[in-house]
Amino acid sequence: MRGQALVETTLMLPLVLMATLLLLQLIWLVFVQYNLWLAASYTLRTGALQYGSKVAMERTLAAAMSAARPVLVSDSAAVDAADFRSLAARLTAEQLLHAKLAARIRIDSPSAEQFERFSETRFDLVLNQQVTEIAIDHPLVRLAASDSPEQWLAARQLKLEIWWCQPLEVPLAAAVLAELSALINNPVQVFCAARAAALDKPLWGLRHSIEGPMLSGYRRF
Repeated sequence: MRGQALVETTLMLPLVLMATLLLLQLIWLVFVQYNLWLAASYTLRTGALQYGSKVAMERTLAAAMSAARPVLVSDSAAVDAADFRSLAARLTAEQLLHAKLAARIRIDSPSAEQFERFSETRFDLVLNQQVTEIAIDHPLVRLAASDSPEQWLAARQLKLEIWWCQPLEVPLAAAVLAELSALINNPVQVFCAARAAALDKPLWGLRHSIEGPMLSGYRRF
């Protein structure tokens, strides 16, 4: 009986270990997905206030996703405000570099057709130059003057689709999920698989779509 129990334990232990590691990795992916939802909200607001600037949105996304980076601190009481700011700046810089290589912000609305139809040229007092944008001032007047109010309102909506390739860090589980991602035929996983080969690390694709009204004129940069 003892020999049988030993054999069963020997056979089951690797499976239990693998299941535990997979569970840890999946829990971490759920946390990162939740963090991406929050980051997408901040990213959308930045785009809505910054004329749809992708550069500004990428910075906000990187700063928000820095909260998903695990950090080990031996003595939290010894971390003062200056150290915390330095750590936050370093994590944000690392996530910004990661976003440049393994993330994507796609603007689905306003589209190129919407911009061509509803944009106008006006003078920006801050930049001291002419700009072309979908203006949002005097909305009631513009809505009444528009020959297609519903399409004009749709052109004032900023709609984003954000892709984020999350590094898989848990040993063994990372390799298993990397193989699984290769079997999932969707654009996000294909995108991340290509980046994984370039970065030489396993990645899992996360995606979130979000939309909201522009709070500044929309410009194409």
